[in-house]
Amino acid sequence: MVRLFCDGIYQPAKLMRIVPTKSGVSHEFVFYLKNCSVCSKPALEIIRIDMWGKIIPPVRLNTRNIADFLKTINVIPNKEPLVFSKPYSRFYLCYNNFGKKEKCYQNLSRLKIGAVETDPVRDLQFFKGN
Repeated sequence: MVRLFCDGIYQPAKLMRIVPTKSGVSHEFVFYLKNCSVCSKPALEIIRIDMWGKIIPPVRLNTRNIADFLKTINVIPNKEPLVFSKPYSRFYLCYNNFGKKEKCYQNLSRLKIGAVETDPVRDLQFFKGN
């Protein structure tokens, strides 16, 4: 979330990436606050980044210029990240751990039932009987 400083407090604002309007600028961002909670006026701030990655000092627009600027800009749409389902299910498995019943909430694809820590075949090779 982006916050814009207006009338002495930081307020949540909308972030838009726009097509650069100046030469020598690689990225241009607009912070837009529709209504300030103190003065009830809109606020807009433009932040530019040049070709070398340095941030140019921000530009604030007056209230009467904001509507005209918003009509002329070309907003680059944000690519929404893909939202996958949670990696675990609500299924749980009851198991016995040293005489105490417990529930296993692991993902079933990673669940190893009856796995042993050592290789039993290797242990039998080194077993010496009487």
